[in-house]
Amino acid sequence: MKRTAPVWRSERKLRVSSWEKARGMNAEVAECDYIPGRWPPGARTICRSVMVTADDLSADPRSRRRRTIDPNQLALLEAGVGAHAWAYSFIITNIDGSPVEIEAWFRKRALIEETIKDSKLGLALRHMPSG
Repeated sequence: MKRTAPVWRSERKLRVSSWEKARGMNAEVAECDYIPGRWPPGARTICRSVMVTADDLSADPRSRRRRTIDPNQLALLEAGVGAHAWAYSFIITNIDGSPVEIEAWFRKRALIEETIKDSKLGLALRHMPSG
């Protein structure tokens, strides 16, 4: 989803105690209160944060990773004030369950969709070793 000012405000309101360790990766997951106006009742926003160091950040301003970092944190990281920042991903869903389980399910689903796309396009062999 697009990271607009209301999305960033919602993420900034999360308490430290709201975050839980993500399943199967070095990240944290929480539920924030942002819901787009067009979504039906029962929708919720799940937020995942991953630590990014200044060395991990591309200098290219068009970099996708740069768009996932809170603009306030990015400015500090670029100024050399901090050693790391947090990159955020957001999922809007109406699925019931814990934020950790929902985020893990969506991440696994994305991998499956990529595999299906590769097999349809005949590109699945590109993942094999060249030897």
